[in-house]
Amino acid sequence: MNNQETSSLLAVIKTAFPEFAISNEVIQVWHLFLQEIPYDRAQRNLRDHIATSRFAPRIADVIREDLHQPLTIYEIQRQEQELATLELMEYHATENVKPMPERVAKHLEQLFSKTKVNANEP
Repeated sequence: MNNQETSSLLAVIKTAFPEFAISNEVIQVWHLFLQEIPYDRAQRNLRDHIATSRFAPRIADVIREDLHQPLTIYEIQRQEQELATLELMEYHATENVKPMPERVAKHLEQLFSKTKVNANEP
């Protein structure tokens, strides 16, 4: 894959995922990993990723030989963590979030103190 094709893929990612930041460094790193990958495979993997994910792809998502192979536990955990982070960010952006009342905090502390194995546990 050449520099123009790498830039083209990154432009598609930016269009599909506006939060994806592109800089000269990003282009260089992506090209470093994509230069040995056939352009049609990268396009196919990117198209599949966009159709099935709410998150911008990582380089590994684009260069993967068999996109339909099962995800590793680490990939699943990463996706779950990203989803939780995005949901929390969306919640804080759209809701009027306030600190919990003191009485609720004390009640929760009492409940959690019963579940501690070690009395010195924070």
